[in-house]
Amino acid sequence: MVAEVDGAGESAVERLFRSLAGLEEAVQQTLAEEVSFRVANAAFQPSNQTTKLLLAACEKLADERDAIARTNFEEHTADVAYLCKHYNTSVVQGVADRSQASGAPAASGRASWLCCSREFPPRRSWWLDVERRVVPVFQVLRGGKLVAMTVAQLLPGDIVYLSVGERCAADARVLAHEAGTTVDASHVCAEHEDVRVCTVGPTAASSMHSCNILLRDSFVSSGALFCMVVRAPRNPLVASPTRDAADGARFLQDASVPSGLSVAQCGSLFKQLVTRGRLACRSFQAMVRLARVRVLVVLLSQDLVDGGTVPALAAAAQGSGKALVLVPCGCSRWSLERLAQELQATWLDAGGEGSSAASHPPGRSEERSGVSSPASGPLFRLRFARDDYPRLAVLSDDILLKRTACAVLLDCSEGGLIALCHMLSDRGAPVLYALGRFQMPVCFRHLVVGTCHSGQGGGRHGPMQSPIPSLAEAGSRNVSVAQMAGTMSQASCSSRVSHTPPTASTDPAAVLRTPRSEAMSIVDVVVCINAVSVVSELADAVLVTSDLGALGASIDLVCRAVPPAPSPGPSVPVPRLGEHEDITID
Repeated sequence: MVAEVDGAGESAVERLFRSLAGLEEAVQQTLAEEVSFRVANAAFQPSNQTTKLLLAACEKLADERDAIARTNFEEHTADVAYLCKHYNTSVVQGVADRSQASGAPAASGRASWLCCSREFPPRRSWWLDVERRVVPVFQVLRGGKLVAMTVAQLLPGDIVYLSVGERCAADARVLAHEAGTTVDASHVCAEHEDVRVCTVGPTAASSMHSCNILLRDSFVSSGALFCMVVRAPRNPLVASPTRDAADGARFLQDASVPSGLSVAQCGSLFKQLVTRGRLACRSFQAMVRLARVRVLVVLLSQDLVDGGTVPALAAAAQGSGKALVLVPCGCSRWSLERLAQELQATWLDAGGEGSSAASHPPGRSEERSGVSSPASGPLFRLRFARDDYPRLAVLSDDILLKRTACAVLLDCSEGGLIALCHMLSDRGAPVLYALGRFQMPVCFRHLVVGTCHSGQGGGRHGPMQSPIPSLAEAGSRNVSVAQMAGTMSQASCSSRVSHTPPTASTDPAAVLRTPRSEAMSIVDVVVCINAVSVVSELADAVLVTSDLGALGASIDLVCRAVPPAPSPGPSVPVPRLGEHEDITID
């Protein structure tokens, strides 16, 4: 049953559903063949003992066959027809037993930390409105139509549609996929870059490593697919220590109170961020890290540029003493030039090509309102190559020395952006990484998902273990450009597509990713901009509006409320919400 789709003129859902229809025909044919002996046996009259014994033997053999299939059942090797029968589902209709679906446990949406009969965040209108915006929903086939459902409503046998940037909420079997669809399971299994090309048939001896199985919490990095849930969300093949069964119903996942703040102060600041900044943080620690970042790296889509709120974010960043680095993704050149002129931003062309008259729209002057054209500013090559390190170092030095308050990077490669964030972090400048929809998959894996695993010490440098020196340090140590480029070679971060499982000695359950609060990574804070996808689920904070001015207002709020970082000293236990104080927030 080949269900790989590659066509034009139709949407991905239409193409894949057409493939599902063909798969359903094959399933029904297989199921009919399995009981065809009963149709043939109906012609015999059980008038004598011999005929009765033969008919009974046929039924016994059929029962034994089903028993063997149940005993040897594996999610990745079982025939699709058997899966449909096993889970009482249809490839094109979905789960048939609606009474089972209605009996699914509903998500409470409440945090489990209680204090004096109070809960946080409280069930008040200011929080409920935001909570509805951040709860992930999935497109599930029910009655032949795609309907939105939460994690708690998913059942084994459900047919789920996933596209780029969507997380798989439960272990599932691939039924149909677009050609070249890939799934990233790096943060689920032990493999550092476990990116799998989806297949319909099994590719490994175990379900955990087969490319036709989607592990819970893996996400689609390219393409689209339909899959069948084969395990309940609470019973995954690989149990993650960072996500328990109730996490899908809980937004605030860490109530540890940061040093220098009280429980009441944390609760008050959390509410102010939600009501005034439209920003919801997944932990109190994230609010502190948000206040202490020094560089904001924002991936710009055309919608964000057209919204006209980038200048408000730039003004807030400048007022808070933070640098702003804008990375356009799919934006028109003309809109970026206009934006850069409005911000008076340094124009950084990552392609390294000098500007020319042809790069400007016809009739546009080099001077506008007394502001020099951004193309006349310094040019930097950020595409990863052996001679790019000095330019990256100059840019990071300009940001750290506050010679550059705002920069716009054009055509920046993913390796170059990772390297820039790495240098800023290594030189003591905490980085905020903000993005909306799923973009730059390699950067997402290294900067958002993270690469530190339990048992590896939670290294400061994330995927790149060697600290990168500044130009001054390189000169004092007599390090050549070639040697520096060698140090940077790990920043290219090309995806490795895996068809084979890790070595037998690797135990994925023993080396899973630790929480962001425990494993230091290249970026200190990840902010999702008005999106509900794997981006929002892995982010430290979610902005529930596309107004970047609200992000600027949130930064201003935390900078005013959070005290400066204390000097290093002996670590002390931090209280959790509910241990010492009560939060009285309406």
